[in-house]
Amino acid sequence: MRWRGAWQDVRQWCGGPEGPDAGCLWPWLCRGILVAAQMATVLVTWPSWHWHEMPPMLPLLPVPQFDVGVPLLVSLTLVFFRPRVGLPLHAVLLAYAFVADQSRMLPHTMSLALLTAATVGRPEGALIARGSIVSLWFFAGIHKLTSRDFFLETAPWLLANLAPAADDRWATPLGIAIGATEIALAGGCLAPGLRRATAIAAGLFHGGTLAVLSLVMHWDPGVWPWNAALAVAGPLLLLTWRGRGFGDLWPQAARWARRAAVALLVIPVGYWFGVVDAHFAHCLYATNVPRAFVCNAFGRVDIRVICEQLGVQVPPAHRHFDRLFLGVGRTGEWMEVEDPRWIARLRGFRHRKVLWTDLVPRDFELGPLPAAAATEGAGPPR
Repeated sequence: MRWRGAWQDVRQWCGGPEGPDAGCLWPWLCRGILVAAQMATVLVTWPSWHWHEMPPMLPLLPVPQFDVGVPLLVSLTLVFFRPRVGLPLHAVLLAYAFVADQSRMLPHTMSLALLTAATVGRPEGALIARGSIVSLWFFAGIHKLTSRDFFLETAPWLLANLAPAADDRWATPLGIAIGATEIALAGGCLAPGLRRATAIAAGLFHGGTLAVLSLVMHWDPGVWPWNAALAVAGPLLLLTWRGRGFGDLWPQAARWARRAAVALLVIPVGYWFGVVDAHFAHCLYATNVPRAFVCNAFGRVDIRVICEQLGVQVPPAHRHFDRLFLGVGRTGEWMEVEDPRWIARLRGFRHRKVLWTDLVPRDFELGPLPAAAATEGAGPPR
């Protein structure tokens, strides 16, 4: 009987504090953390929120172009003080920014906006945030565990940075541990008896990720605020989650919100069928996305380097590669695209070669290069 009572105490502790189902614990604190992280992300990637000639803009539609950096910061301030007014305004600004330039479609920017919906005090916002975080953790783990190149490239690279003296054979267990942890976090969200333990694990996982990226590897500062926010706001979202699945708020939410929450869990599947971009499918460091290389007689270089001046990653999609190559390529160069997905092999675009001259419009006249440019173009790749 004593052991049974102790087990009941453990289950009650793991389930979290008592109380009704709610969007998050301490909404003001949670919202402040998420807003601060979004502001920091905008500031770190500041040039990308303004018009830029190089790398070329990637508009989805021919909309008027204007800088959105300052309006985004103003809308985030409004989100903190008046979330029910500020969050829709912020969402509209983000939508415009994405349509005006698809290189701004960063997974961490979208994730922070969706998670902030849990702090507005409405069941609809809570469901959207819950669908977002479950989808994030589950598919981030699945992509890693099913990616051959993740275990051949990324996991050994992580091991070499974390433990240079470690045997290379530990790279595979390290990769499995990372992917399995993310999937376990997603599963723990849906299990009422595991949510407090999941909250603690999420804080440790993202806190550790932040420490590794910032203190050990000094790499990809654009995602530091996102991981810092997930390390604190993630547990706050879990500790007031009551009931099975999406929680007791499910029947209270409007039908559109329930559909949106389910859609967030289904949309990433489209990545494997070639209908959803990687940044919408939570392909995070899984090394399972299309890659493009600008090539010439001296070698080849990953096209992502052209966006280093923006502090953002190139959205890994074929249509973006073609536009970028048209802007940065020159006569005599070609682009090689490699796509590891099965759909690419089935449809014949697993390996693709594109000449720069094939992308140049027919009415475009190539003039002689200035002497300085001609000198700069000679030699090894940029």
